[in-house]
Amino acid sequence: MSSHLKEILKNMVVDDEGGKLQLNRLSKATLDHLLTSVLKQNSGWRKLKAAGDTMASKLKQLQSKATLASEFLSKHGTTYYKQLLEENKQYIQQPATVEKCNELSKQLFYTRLASLPARNEAFWKEVGHVKELWKNKQDLKVEQLGIAALFGIECFAWFCAGEIVGRGFTFTGYYV
Repeated sequence: MSSHLKEILKNMVVDDEGGKLQLNRLSKATLDHLLTSVLKQNSGWRKLKAAGDTMASKLKQLQSKATLASEFLSKHGTTYYKQLLEENKQYIQQPATVEKCNELSKQLFYTRLASLPARNEAFWKEVGHVKELWKNKQDLKVEQLGIAALFGIECFAWFCAGEIVGRGFTFTGYYV
């Protein structure tokens, strides 16, 4: 803060009765200088306000797009639903009873259970391939190393995302 501005602020007196500043002793030029000094110091506030205005306009745009999407779904949603069911009617079990749903559930479970040996074999085949690459790591190309690094980063990112979801969508820690 400039010394001139400090001197101006010292000349301001608070009225005991009304709690108002007595600025009548200051000239218009002094008041203009004070105002421009304060505005220069508050340029960050103006930038923040402009960013807030931009954010508000973006929010209004998003809201209008969401409204349009909602209107579109309310008008065309049932048509799309009927079309989807018509295209996939060979997969629909009639009649849709509790017994039929239980039967399909068991079929899915035991089909997945029966596929475990093939999945296990594919897993160990991949592990063997990785071991072979590790033995011959001097023959690896930069491209292969880059892909492996990106895969590792992706795995770590999914781990972090799972942790955030598990904590109830907080970045800082668990709710206690």
